[in-house]
Order: sequence, then C-alpha cells, then structure tokens
Amino acid sequence: MVLVRPDMGIFGLYVGLTASAYNLARIPDGDPLESVLRAIGMAQWPRPARKYFAQAKRPGRGINPYWPRAAMLLEACIYLGSEREFRHSDELQLLRAIAAFPVSDDEKDSATVEWVRAFPPNYNLITETDLFPLLWASYLAALESTLRVFEAAALATLESFLVVTGASEESLPELVVVPNPLQAPQVADFVRKDGTIFVVVAKPGMSAIVHELLHNVLSPILRTSRREIVSCRHLLRPVLPEMLRMQYAWGDDEESWFRVFEESLMRAAAIWVEHTGSKDRANQEAALHAGQGFIYVPAMLRCLREGWPGPGRAAGFVSSCLKACTRQASGARR
Repeated sequence: MVLVRPDMGIFGLYVGLTASAYNLARIPDGDPLESVLRAIGMAQWPRPARKYFAQAKRPGRGINPYWPRAAMLLEACIYLGSEREFRHSDELQLLRAIAAFPVSDDEKDSATVEWVRAFPPNYNLITETDLFPLLWASYLAALESTLRVFEAAALATLESFLVVTGASEESLPELVVVPNPLQAPQVADFVRKDGTIFVVVAKPGMSAIVHELLHNVLSPILRTSRREIVSCRHLLRPVLPEMLRMQYAWGDDEESWFRVFEESLMRAAAIWVEHTGSKDRANQEAALHAGQGFIYVPAMLRCLREGWPGPGRAAGFVSSCLKACTRQASGARR
C-alpha cells in the first residue's frame, strides 16, 4: 500500500533548519509556499533552537553540506513522532539507525550522536511557538492542490515496479510518501520504522519511490553476495574521486565500494523500471549517470534487461553485474 500525507513533524524540522539559514528549497515564483518561507525567515525564533539546527550544516564535506546531519535529524523526527521526548525503545532504534548510516565513523561519532539525542527539546522550541500552528495551516493549504499529483505518481510507480521486477505487492512494506517542498528538490530521504518506509521528497515523481522499493528487493541479494562484491574493491578506484565528492564514498575501502556498487545498481534498476517501454530513453538516462561518475550504470542496466531472474531467484546475478563492471572499467582505461 502507498499513502501520501504531509507530516507536521517533518515540517517542524524544516522550519527549524530554514530558520537557521537552510536555503536549498526551490519554490517557483508565485507559489503559495513563498509566503510560508517568507514568514519562517522573518519570524523571531528562539536563539537556542536556531543555534542547534545551524549545526546540521557541515561546510567543506562535499556537494551537500547538510549530509548526513539533516538526514539524521529526519530519522530522529520519525522516531519522535507525536511525543515531546523519545521513548526509550524508540531512542535505542534511532541510535542503531545512526550507527548504520553509510558514512565514515567520524561523521557519526559520539559528539554527533549526542547532538541528535538533543533533538526533542530544540524541536519543541520551534513547534510550541504561537506562530507554528498558523504556519502549518498555511503549509497544508498550499500543498492541497499537489497532493493528488503525488498520489497519482505513487500509484503509477507501484504498478510499474510490480510489473517489471516481478515482485508481489504483499512482499512490500507500507510506503508513506511525505511531500516536503522545503527541502532541496534533488534530495530524497528515506526512513524505515516498524515495517513502514517513509519517502520524503520535494516533488512528485517515480525515481525516489522506485529507488526505495528496489532496496526492499535488491538489498537481501546484495547482503548475501557481500563477500563477492567487496572482493572486487579495485573497481572503486576509477570512480573514487567523484564518489568522494558526491559523498557516496569516504575512502578506498570495502564499505565505500559496497555503498557505491549498491547505489550504482539502484540507479540502473530505477532507470530499468521507469523507462521499461523505451530502451533509447533508458540508455540516455544511463549515459547521464555515467557522465556524473556512475560509470557502471549502463553495464548494470544491460544485466537487468538481459538477466534479471526475479526476486528470490537471483543466484549468479551479482556475479554477472561484477563481470560487466570489470569490462566497463577495462574499457574506460583504454
């Protein structure tokens, strides 16, 4: 099942970030959300809250200075729910989620963990102001006309995904799409909690939903094949500078290569699902990703077209992808 609903907690998080100089939203001229952004920017928010949310930005860490800290706060927001403070069990789950973030150890050190744990009181400073309920009402009114567009995109995505991959709807978790136009439009965030996947996006579309559904199908295959994947770590070197810049890698190591291989495969599979009716368009999209540094995407796309065996029958599929990547790397060096 796919649901589309705005989330007051996530709105509160991005009010805090926006009040602390986050300016990556791209709102079209004349959009009703412009007045919401102006009101956030003009309000006198509590100084401790502004200081706290400003620490989400880490300049000089790559193309997105808010990665991974804004995403960690999003996790905290989902685990906080409608409470004023973390329940013990939820805080433990949150800490496990932070520990599993695909970043270097110094990006999730004890100081960062303590900063994330301090989220509830600072979030409350934002949401307990007299202005916040008025902003939330204005935000919902501004979003109302686009919710049907989000819903149509989500349902079309699910249908296409099931047809192309052969997955069953019963095998998938509940998916909640949270429209959040206050974030950067090129960013999609995902949180898993209690069997539900929250997909947080600025604009309606297929890519982010497909990407996360694919994790549900492909991640078990990748975990099973982990040893084989990391044995090909040398394939990271041709793409390492770009992957470091885009924050998909943090060193020439096994964890970084596993993350890059996974992300490359997810991108290839998303193209496969989204453009299954147009091979030429799919090839163009794969070439664009290769031009951005994900040079293995075209080879992986061919593997999916020619050899995807279906969920639960993927023995040998990862091997064929690694062989195709090796050929691609050899060709790139010539």
